[in-house]
Amino acid sequence: MDTRSPFCNSALPCPASSASQSARYGLASGTSPSLSDPSPASPRVVKGNACTHDEPSAALNLLSTPFQTTRTSIGRLPTATDLASLKMPSLHCPFPALVHADYAAVKQPCDAWIEAVAKPPSASASAFLHDCLLPLFVCRIIPKSVSQKRLVHVIKAVAWLMIADDDDDHPDMLGSNGAITSQRADLVMAILRSEDQFDETSFDCSFLASIRPSFAIKSARMLKALAELWREIRQEMPASLRTRFISTMADYFEGLKVQAIFREKAIIPNVDSYMQIRRQASFTIPCFILMEYALGVEFDNATLYDPLIQELHNVVLDYISLCNDVVSCRIEIDNGDYFNLPSILYNSETSQWRFTTLQFVMDRISQMILDLSNHAIFLVSAIHEESKNFDPTMVSFVHAYVEGLSHGMAGALAWFLETARYQHANRQYELH
Repeated sequence: MDTRSPFCNSALPCPASSASQSARYGLASGTSPSLSDPSPASPRVVKGNACTHDEPSAALNLLSTPFQTTRTSIGRLPTATDLASLKMPSLHCPFPALVHADYAAVKQPCDAWIEAVAKPPSASASAFLHDCLLPLFVCRIIPKSVSQKRLVHVIKAVAWLMIADDDDDHPDMLGSNGAITSQRADLVMAILRSEDQFDETSFDCSFLASIRPSFAIKSARMLKALAELWREIRQEMPASLRTRFISTMADYFEGLKVQAIFREKAIIPNVDSYMQIRRQASFTIPCFILMEYALGVEFDNATLYDPLIQELHNVVLDYISLCNDVVSCRIEIDNGDYFNLPSILYNSETSQWRFTTLQFVMDRISQMILDLSNHAIFLVSAIHEESKNFDPTMVSFVHAYVEGLSHGMAGALAWFLETARYQHANRQYELH
């Protein structure tokens, strides 16, 4: 059964209906329409620490996007008092957290490449960038690879995405500007879709000078670095993986555009909408393609779209997203960014409960994460049992991919807890 979302390109399985996923993990809302409900709903507009109801503007016609919002009777957002009393819940992963054997060998050259691309504006910012441990992230989520060359390619690609992601989330950069986010996305996609046909217009980021002149220069430099890196990867990556990677990057940018519009209009989505946007507006799905590239996995369509494999893919995607939300939300909330599940749930009313404290919200999400990890154990076992029914030429790829996803779960959580990226909001802003 093909459970791809209608707004996703056909190159990659996309998360199953967020309504069904939300119900499975305890997020079902009796007051919210399902994502398939075609009726319009009024978003909630944030004003200070309260939300008011408003009609969608022409710039945010939710019927023209794959996302819907709904209003609820609760209009509140986390405050400094909520954060002061918040205790981080214990997060669990059933799979071992490993590190690639080549980490020590690739760390220094990859750090040097990252430094050259980002060009931090100060010694303190440079130290923070190194403390983020970007090469370690990839060496944790992909502790095995068919070659060091492919590992280095993936480290650089993911590091590039993380540096860009900082700009995409920063409220003074792209985080609250849907139009400029769209322009920058078009330049990136043109590079990924081109066949080495680059000229100076390919890297023209002068439209970003209105935000900050140095940001326009940085963005042009990053586009040139991406073009050079993509030229290397394209020569090594199988055509089917290239097609799927480009497709998932297009979906990723569509999610970023919608996220930016929500922030620009100061609108908080409902839970179902948030989960769907969250899946698209993180680069985890493109990372899964890069994982296949590093592992040398090449699926045929029948295997790629096997229901159990798709479901494990979706469970791991949600697990990583929710763990990231739990770890990063304190910094985001402290900086006035409420586009995270703790804030969404704290602001929402459901037919089953009303959260009285932010701590209750965090504890509930940690239980959801535990449920996801338990379901992942079941799916890994089920896929191994079913593997005898796959095409014999696909069996080794299936085992490598399933192991890769389980390593990705454990590695992502381990890195979230050890990187400086989610510990120091002020230091993160030094990079700009």
